[in-house]
Amino acid sequence: MDVEHPVRMLTHSGLSRMSGVLGEGFFADNVVRSFRRKDELKTEKKALLEKILEYISIIENGKEQVSTGRLRDNAIKSISAYKRM
Repeated sequence: MDVEHPVRMLTHSGLSRMSGVLGEGFFADNVVRSFRRKDELKTEKKALLEKILEYISIIENGKEQVSTGRLRDNAIKSISAYKRM
């Protein structure tokens, strides 16, 4: 018995969201791989850790905006990051 599966096309906004999620997934994968290595802290690893700190700051900013209701100029990016966490 043949069963037809409908093909769903991604909208522009859906594709945009998927792109962001995939980018964060690859970033998280780099973080995990970086911590598994037992080598000295090189420039590449330092840069990755700095990006982690920056991302955590964005998440905390989103949390604050949600809890206080006071939006800032980076509201979409920070609240979106907080929502995903």
